Amino acid sequence: MDEVQIQPNNPVEPLFNTQPSSSTVPSSTNSSASDDVCMICPAYDNSWLYCAHDTPRCKKATHAFIQKGKLPTVCERPQLAQYFQRQKITSMLMSDYDRAHKYNELKKQFSEACALYDIKDNKANYLEEVERKINSTEDSSTKCTANWNKKMHDFKIDCLYKLDDLKIKHLAEIEKFNDYWTSDDVVNRYSSPSSTLRDLYNQETKFIDFKDYNQASIIRSRRKEQEKKETEAAQNQLISDAKVKLEVLRKKHQYELDRLEAYYIEGVTNLKLKKEKEELLFEKRLTKLKKDRENPVNRAPLPQSWRFSEMGTQIPMAVTTPRTRVKLANFKKSKQITKLEIKGITSRPATSLQRVRLSY
Repeated sequence: MDEVQIQPNNPVEPLFNTQPSSSTVPSSTNSSASDDVCMICPAYDNSWLYCAHDTPRCKKATHAFIQKGKLPTVCERPQLAQYFQRQKITSMLMSDYDRAHKYNELKKQFSEACALYDIKDNKANYLEEVERKINSTEDSSTKCTANWNKKMHDFKIDCLYKLDDLKIKHLAEIEKFNDYWTSDDVVNRYSSPSSTLRDLYNQETKFIDFKDYNQASIIRSRRKEQEKKETEAAQNQLISDAKVKLEVLRKKHQYELDRLEAYYIEGVTNLKLKKEKEELLFEKRLTKLKKDRENPVNRAPLPQSWRFSEMGTQIPMAVTTPRTRVKLANFKKSKQITKLEIKGITSRPATSLQRVRLSY
């Protein structure tokens, strides 16, 4: 990430130009401060003060932040924050409290600047995330609508296939019905002559045998009339019985068609309700996301949590390293000075008095 320029609210005066001042850096000519530190914390030597962490890169980043308000890259911010903390603690150990105060204020301003950057960056990331969710929701809504339309189409096709199968089944049953009512067994059952018709037929035969043709002709006329009457009655009975069975078969077919139609209507209704329910959920979600896009929420970052995902860590950054914390703790636990170290004086009173007399 490129450097971002953010002007602090209360600029701090430069702590140094290019090199640390002689009043703060221990040297061979000015070793009183370092000696004091060694007296307070004997375990530390001069090599720890202003150690190798005081790199030119940190100095350059500090100078850029103080003069121009520039923040380093996201990955370098924890290092610079730790640098400020180390310098503050180092100054405290050297009893340079003015310098420690300046670094403490500088660290606070650096934290506020990073937090302000994170707020703006979070807002941009939030809007980007909302826009991504809107696009994703719209795509999901389109896919959902297409999916339900496909389900509706497949269901209708399935119902049409079921209707065709049902029609084929009904046609087969009707054909079977026709074959049954035109079969010889059923026809013979209804075509059996009555006893009266048989008697007339026997009488006609007898009259023919006796060659009484006039009486045979009369019997024949009566027989034909009776035969016609019984044939018509049998035919009507056959048709009546067939109609009853056909009505039963028709009701059965209609019931099956009604069931298929009810199944179709119920299926289409359920699919439409589920489709409308999911579309309503997507619509509500899109409405909320669009409101969030129009009125984004300024979400402040967690304290000292400057883009941990890019810094390769999942926990808040430790501004103070463990070794520095131990040194600071030992400094706070060190014994206070109980008395002044004053050396005794040896003198020769006689010589001193003589010199005094000679001076008059």
